[in-house]
Amino acid sequence: MSKMRIIAVTMVFSIFSLMAAPALALAESDGGEPLNIEAALELAAKSNPGYRQASLQVEKTELIRDKAAQAVGGIPERGWVDLDSQQVINSYQQAVIGYDAARKALEAQKNTLTKDVISAYTACLREYNNLAYARINLENNRRQLQISGIARTVGLVGDYEFDKADTGLKQVQEGVKAQEAVYESAVASLRALLGKEDGWIPELSSRPVIEVYPRQSLATELGRAANESILLLETKSNYEIEESKQHWLLPNQISGVKDIDLELSSIAYEQARRDSKATVESLYLAIDALEAQVEAAQKSYKMAAKDLEVIQLKYELGMAAEYELQPSGSSLASARVACEKARIDLENLQSQLAENKAKFAVLTGKEAYNAADWTGTEANAAAAEKQGDGSSASLN
Repeated sequence: MSKMRIIAVTMVFSIFSLMAAPALALAESDGGEPLNIEAALELAAKSNPGYRQASLQVEKTELIRDKAAQAVGGIPERGWVDLDSQQVINSYQQAVIGYDAARKALEAQKNTLTKDVISAYTACLREYNNLAYARINLENNRRQLQISGIARTVGLVGDYEFDKADTGLKQVQEGVKAQEAVYESAVASLRALLGKEDGWIPELSSRPVIEVYPRQSLATELGRAANESILLLETKSNYEIEESKQHWLLPNQISGVKDIDLELSSIAYEQARRDSKATVESLYLAIDALEAQVEAAQKSYKMAAKDLEVIQLKYELGMAAEYELQPSGSSLASARVACEKARIDLENLQSQLAENKAKFAVLTGKEAYNAADWTGTEANAAAAEKQGDGSSASLN
């Protein structure tokens, strides 16, 4: 290598050192309103129209039931029931079924809302993570282009390599814009669910830490879903009403109509049971797959963190560069990006697992939310404070 070329190489890498920041910024702050998962659930419960509607329906059907009960109490005791009295009894039976159905619908609405909030929150988390990584990648490509530009001026890189780096940067810039739109769409869904005003942006302070979701056997869970799934609520209620009508004395009732109505409601109920079974089975298998993916991602993240630790040490000893003319995994910057990518991949998989758990829980009559699955909650903060005081605490 000529003396001038040696000087040029030395100059380029000296500039690299001056350009390099102590650490690559991992994400830009969007300066939103802090929001943990518990606060999101509370906001949704207070502002969601469907939940308020279901609550009012319970109040309404309770009043109807109580009024019908009073009417039944007014039937004279004479050893037999005339048609008018039977109508009163029929109305009471229907009112009782309606009230029970309304209470179940309210509970289902509550669980569904919890599931929807968890789904929207985790979607925002994933898209924010993807945006953060896109921004990291953009910054890395900008620096790489600067390096290529300096290297070109001293003859270490040709026009082709520089143009290639420039094109790569433009593609990454477009990718960031696209991901910003995806993230904004996810925020809009969460915003609507929480009843927030236009322009509201959250700073998501909770992160899922769930690794596995203990369940019983598939057959047991399917049996549970057959009795507890919210997908069956309406059709099951309709079937019970038609079944009770078999014992009613109805005026002007066409012969055979009650039997047909009962069979129709039975067919609808059976179809709902089949749909529910298929959904639960699909989710069960998806959760199995996610648990395996989370385990693999944890190992990948640990390896990436270890690689970063090794390259950081080499960099401090002058045995590795922060940036290279041709990007590779041996530079400190590349190791930082790889480590952050592995962390994001793990967190995104955990958020998918938390979302699927909520969906599965709703379909099998379980609680959709568990504070132990999340960081940044009041329950976890209280537990940490107790541990700091020397007290023991469990979130299980």
